[in-house]
Amino acid sequence: MATNPPATDARVISATTDRLFETVEGLFGRPLTAPERLTFTTRLAGINTTAVAPGDLITADLFNALRADINDLALRMAIVEDGVRNTASPPIITRIEPPGMRTGEEMTVFGRNLSPATLTSITVGGVDVPLGRIISGADTVLIFPSPAIPGLPAAGAQVPVRITNGAGEAVQPFFIRGATTDVLVAGFAFGSPGLRLPGGAALPGQVAANTDYDLVYTVKASSSRAETFTVSTVITPASGGWSASIVPGDETMTVPQTVAMVDRTVRVRVRTGASGTASVRLRVRGTTDANAGDESTETPVTVATAPPVAVTAIVFGPLVKAAGGAPFAVAGSTVYFGNASGAATDRVVRCEVTVNAPAAATGATLYQIGDLVVSGGAGWEARLDMAPGERSLSAPAGGAAQGMIRVALRFTGAFDAASPTAFDRTLSVPVTGPGGVPARNLTFNLRRRTDHTSPTPP
Repeated sequence: MATNPPATDARVISATTDRLFETVEGLFGRPLTAPERLTFTTRLAGINTTAVAPGDLITADLFNALRADINDLALRMAIVEDGVRNTASPPIITRIEPPGMRTGEEMTVFGRNLSPATLTSITVGGVDVPLGRIISGADTVLIFPSPAIPGLPAAGAQVPVRITNGAGEAVQPFFIRGATTDVLVAGFAFGSPGLRLPGGAALPGQVAANTDYDLVYTVKASSSRAETFTVSTVITPASGGWSASIVPGDETMTVPQTVAMVDRTVRVRVRTGASGTASVRLRVRGTTDANAGDESTETPVTVATAPPVAVTAIVFGPLVKAAGGAPFAVAGSTVYFGNASGAATDRVVRCEVTVNAPAAATGATLYQIGDLVVSGGAGWEARLDMAPGERSLSAPAGGAAQGMIRVALRFTGAFDAASPTAFDRTLSVPVTGPGGVPARNLTFNLRRRTDHTSPTPP
């Protein structure tokens, strides 16, 4: 057997290949992986086999070169593993701590692909752990409170811990003890609430100011023992007209211990303010132990910004009966005269009109109330019951003006009950701005009937 010549200026050691493995693993503080052992062996195989045999002396320089090769391999493996870690891969669970823990305590899961941002669900013993309750997490470690597991004895049992992401799932059994009889452990998952009208109808459109709406929550709850939980709500800010309260009948939720989890619907009645946004939270607390409970995340409710009022608009109020001794009536946009209505007496109807100055106006804007027109034929007399000074309205810049249009009416035709619609007419009163723009007509109908209280033809 050939041997190495003795070294005169280098420190030498004597070791077998297995001993070298043990020495290197001691330096690294861990076992060598199969690829690392292969690299190590390949490096050894590169030595002149005619000059090296088992039991021969190996110089420190050679040993240091081998160690450098292994360090280089470890770095390369780390880069490769990091690349694998950043691809979509199912979770891997290597261990769970602490042993002997009880429900409600923090659970720590070690493994790979555990980043909270990539997870889709966590369950312990079949009970959901809301992702929002994760305390901390990274690719290799995840910490969260273990939920209440109904029916789990205080002495404990093996339950599955299941972690899922978009690429798959990992399941590992873990021994966990149930809560002691004097400790209430409860878990809750709050679904994203939907905003509806009271009674459950869908929103007809945008959220209006000073209006009641219902935020409808779906709450999943579990408890280590039978418990009735109180439900309340918090709104921020609670000013400016905003308020929130639990709809009567939804103030409590009972969770029997005999079921794994219950679903409840909880409605929060929200009264919107005049404007802006308020945030609503749902809060659940145990009745025998107020420390057992949870809160939902905040849900914003925003009043839609009203579109600007058309400042050039001419707005008419409702038509109303103002005066008249003989029978007549007003219904919507129609004036009815009864059989006792003679030609000698005026009946007056009135309507409030509002005019707004144009947005670009720098001074007052003058609106005129014009002469009325009766269309459809004869049989009626009509006039504006207004002094000349009352027939114009001046809207200040950026503001509005209001006035009252009054119309005096007489029926002058020869009424025949056999032809009750013979004197149906339409009356219009124009209101116009400078140069005839903008313009809008106050229009209503004139009807003569046998009885003014029965406006439909006999």
